[in-house]
Amino acid sequence: MPAKDRLQYFDFSTVWRRREADGLCYILRKDGVLRQEDVSELQREGISLLSLVAFSYMAFTDTYTNEYSKWRKLCRKLVGMTHDISFKQVHTELDLYHMPWTPSATPLAMLIMQDQWPIYCVSMLRSALNSKLRDWLEDLQACGVDLQNYGLVEKRIFLENGWFGKRWYPYRQYEHVQVRLISFDSGATPEDWIFDWDMDAERHAGKFWESIENPKPQIPGAWIDDDSCCESYSSDEEDW
Repeated sequence: MPAKDRLQYFDFSTVWRRREADGLCYILRKDGVLRQEDVSELQREGISLLSLVAFSYMAFTDTYTNEYSKWRKLCRKLVGMTHDISFKQVHTELDLYHMPWTPSATPLAMLIMQDQWPIYCVSMLRSALNSKLRDWLEDLQACGVDLQNYGLVEKRIFLENGWFGKRWYPYRQYEHVQVRLISFDSGATPEDWIFDWDMDAERHAGKFWESIENPKPQIPGAWIDDDSCCESYSSDEEDW
């Protein structure tokens, strides 16, 4: 059975709940040992197994567990087997693998622009994003990847595909939380990388607290001006 057909038996959309890195390996191979030939075969089909694994291990809140370590080890193993770690996945039938969306992205973009992030309060989301990306970069560095060059390649791909400034929803069930990656600066170490985020939720939270702390004076019992309401609604709508 071709590798892409074996892969469809793994449900990537429930990784955050089932957490079975070993299960993925045993689905691909009876002995649970990944083979270079499987990784190469999938890539010829337009599928990046590294992208799918990056998507999977980003779905953890408890990053100090044994299962999270297994996903990271699997990621490192795949980096060594993947000819091009910035390969842009182009397979159009990933719904067979129960993916929540049909990605056409590099592993880095797949890692960032997904809608199954663990639920963090909005104030923690920025640090959570940066922390998981640092894990990713540490895994690449441990495999001997030149992070400086990798960053330049990824930045070019992000620019070419219009991914900078693109809004996405990190929590599928909460569409009011939107995030945009404005840009990033790369360097030779994970600590040199700086990600510039735009958190829509943070901006609107600021408007909320400003309205609480500095309310507009109103005469008790007076009608609310319809025009100002419409203007406020229109302004917020444009922001989103």
